[in-house]
Amino acid sequence: MIRLSVLTCQGWKQTGAALIVPTYEFSQMRQGTPFNALPVLEISGTVVTQSNAICRYIGKMAGLYPIDDLQLLYCDEALDAVEDISHHV
Repeated sequence: MIRLSVLTCQGWKQTGAALIVPTYEFSQMRQGTPFNALPVLEISGTVVTQSNAICRYIGKMAGLYPIDDLQLLYCDEALDAVEDISHHV
């Protein structure tokens, strides 16, 4: 069984594409997760975090992740570039 957990809480505000979560509540949600990270993917009772790892896993399951090593490199480069950009915004 695979479950991607979406945690919700009262008092959160949706603003366009962003979800604004009070710092204290976000901090509470992360406690008890591997690496204190969200989102969380649960696979047969095992909890996994890290967005890029989850995206790669789901992409492989859906047949969307390349098997050719060079194409895989390009895909990983794009995922990592998006992560770098999001940290600078």
